[in-house]
Amino acid sequence: MPLEIILSTSVVGAVGLCFGIILSIAAKKFKVETDPRVDKILEVLPNANCGACGAPGCEGFAKGVVEGKYPCHGCIPGGQDVAEKVSKILGVKAETSVKQIAVLMCGGTRQLSPDIADYDGVNTCRSAHLILGGSKACVYGCIGFGDCVEACPFDAIHIGKQGLPQIDGQKCTGCGNCVQACPKNILKLYPVDTPLILACSNPEKLKEVKAVCKVGCIACSLCVKKAPPQALKMENNLPRLQPDAPKDIKLYEEAVNSCPSKCLKLGVD
Repeated sequence: MPLEIILSTSVVGAVGLCFGIILSIAAKKFKVETDPRVDKILEVLPNANCGACGAPGCEGFAKGVVEGKYPCHGCIPGGQDVAEKVSKILGVKAETSVKQIAVLMCGGTRQLSPDIADYDGVNTCRSAHLILGGSKACVYGCIGFGDCVEACPFDAIHIGKQGLPQIDGQKCTGCGNCVQACPKNILKLYPVDTPLILACSNPEKLKEVKAVCKVGCIACSLCVKKAPPQALKMENNLPRLQPDAPKDIKLYEEAVNSCPSKCLKLGVD
């Protein structure tokens, strides 16, 4: 082997060794110590990386909660159980939170609120919504292509036989991904102890509502009269449950039974 090759190989090897030593020393000198609590918190998180907490993934939440950027109960899918574990790791008192689940504010199936046009585009709700709000008779109703299904990381939503999303209350964690995915804004998060739900989002008056849906709210106000005093109020032609309304479902049975459109239901699940 020529001497030049031996020398060049030796020089390259020596330079590589020197750089390796320098990098090793630099890595140790400039090493950023990680708070051990971050790893402990990561161990108790569901690691769904859904982003419901506002952080870019579970690791971001773990770091943020240690730094005080996020509350201990900020992990929505983890619920109260994870909140208590995180609080214990940080040595603080756990705050009590009520689980929320997604609810569809529409009951207009294909039979009850049919299409008035043929849509021949990309089969996503967002795409269909861009074309005059979709092909459905009611422009406020669910399009039914399942953007919410694709957005759910917990397999809690499926499109039913009637063309509307069916939400599994046991699987739903209240992460809110489906709420953000819905272009109609008719998926909402409600606490599981909510006693009454309105399955309609159409704010129009009786004639306009009846023309596009058989189960739309006609703003008759009967439910307001039959519900506990001050529990319901008409807002924009729709009955709204007030924040201080009683939680006992039985108190709303008469209101639900009085609804001529049958668009009110007891409880969220």
